[in-house]
Amino acid sequence: MRRFLILAAALCPSIVAAQGVPALSVDLTRGEGRHTLQTPHLYYFGGTASFVRTAMTFRVGTAGAVRPVIVIEANSDCAFLSVCGDKASCRIAPNNGCFQNFHQPIGSAAAVGLAGALGPYLLGTVTVGGARGERHVRYVDGSATLRLGFHLGIVVGLRHMVWTDAHGDRTWFTPISVGLRTN
Repeated sequence: MRRFLILAAALCPSIVAAQGVPALSVDLTRGEGRHTLQTPHLYYFGGTASFVRTAMTFRVGTAGAVRPVIVIEANSDCAFLSVCGDKASCRIAPNNGCFQNFHQPIGSAAAVGLAGALGPYLLGTVTVGGARGERHVRYVDGSATLRLGFHLGIVVGLRHMVWTDAHGDRTWFTPISVGLRTN
């Protein structure tokens, strides 16, 4: 029995003692969120859009309970096991154009923020960031990770993004996502 406890302690330190912010973690999350329904130039179908995120978070400096972090990520608007693409039919919008599918900004992004260990099993992170691709996007993001042990956790995130579309109109998207984090 003692050997089992020693082995478990070696393999799963988050169960035995409180950990600080990990030096590196990788997230894979999927979610949905509400978005802009219309701008002066465009009308969008539905009120939600999908969100897929792959991210690497790097701790800045030495280990500790609260540390600065840098996040590098890639985003997609086509979720796992989903049918993606535009609708071929044109439903007439009030401006005599067609309703359009909402496409959240895709591509790479970077953020900076703080992460903190909230006890042995919970890690919280708050970041602000931006993306440059087809659009310049600004966002604020908060997440909580429940550490399951063996360097694995369940992460839940909430993000609010804003950008200006091709017509110069302000557009927003606020997804909630759930996924896995490993460190």
